[in-house]
Amino acid sequence: MSIFEYDEEKHLRNEREEGIRLGIELNRFLLVCKKLAKGKTAAEIAEMLEEPEDVIQPLCEKAAVYAPEFDEKRIREDWI
Repeated sequence: MSIFEYDEEKHLRNEREEGIRLGIELNRFLLVCKKLAKGKTAAEIAEMLEEPEDVIQPLCEKAAVYAPEFDEKRIREDWI
């Protein structure tokens, strides 16, 4: 790509969209962790969050690394 093809506005828009997407994913993951800490199952969490269980189950498996404390600070640090 040449320097003349660079579109700064498009680049910044893509960066913002990516940041928003990552923020939504992190928020969903933190919600799953909070529900797991309260003893909820993947099926219960999926129902509460109105998400398909096949979306929530992998998050529950990923969250197992942080159990039983589910330290939000550690999760945020690892997420970045």
